[in-house]
Amino acid sequence: MNANRDSAFSPSVCGVTFETWPEQTLSTTGRRLLRMLVAAVLIVVYAWGLFERRIVAAEDSSASMSAVCIPLRAATVRLICGTDVSSAVIITREGHILTVAHGLRKEHASATVLFHDGVTSEAEILLRDPVADVALLKLKNVSPDRPLTPVATGPFRTVVKSTSVIAAGYPGREKSGLSPVLRLGELLAVEATSLRTSCTLTAGDSGGPLIDLSGRLIGLHRQIGLGAESNHHIPIERIAEAVKPLLDLMQTPLNQTPLDQPATTQNSSALPLHLRAISDAVTSSCLERTVEIRQGESLERIVLGTLLDREHVATKLSELTPEIPILCRFHDGSQTLSTIVKSNVALDLCILKLAKSRERVAALESVGVDETRLLYIPIAATIGTDGMVRSGLLTRVQHAEPALPGKLGAVLEIDDAATGVRVKAVAPNSTAANARLLVGDRISELNQQPTANLDEVASLLQNQQPGDWLSLQFQRDQSFHTSFARLQHDPASRFERTEFLDGRSGRVSERRSGFEAVFQHDVALAPNQCGGPLCDFSGHVIAINIARRARESTLAIPIDTALSQLHEK
Repeated sequence: MNANRDSAFSPSVCGVTFETWPEQTLSTTGRRLLRMLVAAVLIVVYAWGLFERRIVAAEDSSASMSAVCIPLRAATVRLICGTDVSSAVIITREGHILTVAHGLRKEHASATVLFHDGVTSEAEILLRDPVADVALLKLKNVSPDRPLTPVATGPFRTVVKSTSVIAAGYPGREKSGLSPVLRLGELLAVEATSLRTSCTLTAGDSGGPLIDLSGRLIGLHRQIGLGAESNHHIPIERIAEAVKPLLDLMQTPLNQTPLDQPATTQNSSALPLHLRAISDAVTSSCLERTVEIRQGESLERIVLGTLLDREHVATKLSELTPEIPILCRFHDGSQTLSTIVKSNVALDLCILKLAKSRERVAALESVGVDETRLLYIPIAATIGTDGMVRSGLLTRVQHAEPALPGKLGAVLEIDDAATGVRVKAVAPNSTAANARLLVGDRISELNQQPTANLDEVASLLQNQQPGDWLSLQFQRDQSFHTSFARLQHDPASRFERTEFLDGRSGRVSERRSGFEAVFQHDVALAPNQCGGPLCDFSGHVIAINIARRARESTLAIPIDTALSQLHEK
């Protein structure tokens, strides 16, 4: 034993051997240093292994979510019944469809079905149960060239509070032909006749599917409450009871998916109950890149920014008040002034240059826009520099958000004597009123462009979206003035059902339309939380949050687009 203790030993960690000396040849200090060295190596190796496991876990989570969401997208359809528009879900290969009864007009015996790829079909209404608020339809023709991808319904499993769930549906504001909007959330309450979740619903979602992370149907969307976390669904047990005279949902096979489609079964790689929590590595990555943008005398935060490299920050252009100093504050409490060096009104994006650079900050790199890799991956969105991060689901890639009309809020006429445009009337609380225009003022320039007639004014306004800043130069008496105001939304649109619902769940961004090739996700951000980074679950920045579009969606500029603006000459 003494010989063994005195002989040299070679500890091995993960295949790496550390040669050491016999203990009696080392001093006490030397032995202590040796033990500390070995311990440090062990910690580093363990941490690296943990980091590698986090990356693998992130990739597994992404693959699992895609395996569940892609079939869900194919199974979720839009129904048009007269003037009513709702959502529904295919549950058998023979073409049976579930939805809510209140989405179908009583005088109609059929409804038009629109698939996510724009294809339409007709379905016969087999059953309406107004008490349970459940309806069953069946496609009149199922083409063998177009196999259906149904969502599994049985056998039923007891759902519990805090279970992660996914909701799918077609917001009523969106045109037909787009894919359904998916939302990730959790069960907040479970009752015999109702489920309540944090999956934010809006008008048009009624009748759409609510599934667990194994891809199994657990409910249908029924009602929208007052707040963002008041979204109610009909439980599958109540649905099954209502349709049992015609179809036994307990008997629908669990694995009905065609062989060429991803499976949504218990045996899929999807997590059974919960999405994996955001790791500390992802939180740290988000925090390092998040910047608070402050303006005004009180220096309150007006929006967030994303640190692109040591001296450049990208942020939301329309939230910055023109000609007011811009202060950037970082997570460590340091701050510096900045100036706008580039801007793109179409993207609503600007690049700030810091007066004092951030040392030891690496430049962000391109991640590409590969839809097969990015679509339906779990994502993390930062909401400030305090380390708070929210998770969600990337539900659209290369999305085009349609333009909305803006209103100047003034009656203009041609001033023949001055060969220009004169203000004839100004509406209260309008863009024109905020720009301090008065009756009799003569507008000479709009956004630094001359306006000699009404057509030129109309043309310039068409290139702007509600929420964009306008600069106006006008003449009053013998003096010239310049003012700024944000182009406002058409007042009539605020009374539309979907816009009204959006406002009930919290403020949406003033500039939220007219975007091309953007990402869409379901993290609910306040307008002053836009501009910050959007990360995948490996900690890579993949986009910059640019607008809270609606109750159920947020838009983001791909990081490659932002970097191209930075490097564009």
